[in-house]
Amino acid sequence: MSDSLKCKVCGVETNQICARCKSVRYCSKEHMRQDWQSHKRGCQKPKAHPTPSAEPSIVLATDLLSAPLLTEYPSSKNGKAAAKLKTVQAVLFPVDEDKPRLLDVEYTTRPSQSNPNVKEHLLYLLPWFKGPRDDPTPYTVYRANGFDGPPLGRTLQMFFNDNFMATKDPLNQCIQKIVPGGPGHDWCGHVLVLRAKEPGPVGNCLQYYDATLEDVEPMINCWKDYGRREDKEQQAWLKQNGFTTFDMDSLKFRK
Repeated sequence: MSDSLKCKVCGVETNQICARCKSVRYCSKEHMRQDWQSHKRGCQKPKAHPTPSAEPSIVLATDLLSAPLLTEYPSSKNGKAAAKLKTVQAVLFPVDEDKPRLLDVEYTTRPSQSNPNVKEHLLYLLPWFKGPRDDPTPYTVYRANGFDGPPLGRTLQMFFNDNFMATKDPLNQCIQKIVPGGPGHDWCGHVLVLRAKEPGPVGNCLQYYDATLEDVEPMINCWKDYGRREDKEQQAWLKQNGFTTFDMDSLKFRK
């Protein structure tokens, strides 16, 4: 696994990245703060040079790496035919079926905003996220056997509706059925998984290519750990640092 995918402080693989420079990863805000005195000297927005004086935040790297999504299907304008969309194969974990299946997802390309010489892929996901408040959110999987497994050797990009509590999507029956003992997190609505690659530097864009049913097993292992593993790590961190509660109003840990 490349060091560019690991927390700079502890070396743990993470999908969180400095929101300002988009080049350094941290597994937590605590580790970002620990490294700030060192990191701030080189932490700059692209093409910006002032030395930053305030700590930036960290955000999910997947939010930065994912190409934008098509929000409407291309249509003819001014007599000109709309660009024909291409297709890439994805694994669908249907909300109301027992087994995952393969299907085609349409996409188009455009020059990346950060590098016009690189084409970024814009997926058309509306057939599976139809609601006006649906929020198809990416989550990246790098490991084969859950959070502690060896590198997978490829990158999987999962899309799910992160606004399911507001949209009241039903529980995903497929994931409930195929994960032994049930997943550690309640996934709702349809879930799509594609293979992805970065054609340029971190924060550039993503391109997608065909997923296969071989990608089901690493997703099952991810869902077994997701939620359960995070809860255990958080509790261990709280105990180690003498904290007892997390205050939702101030969003701070209290001793």
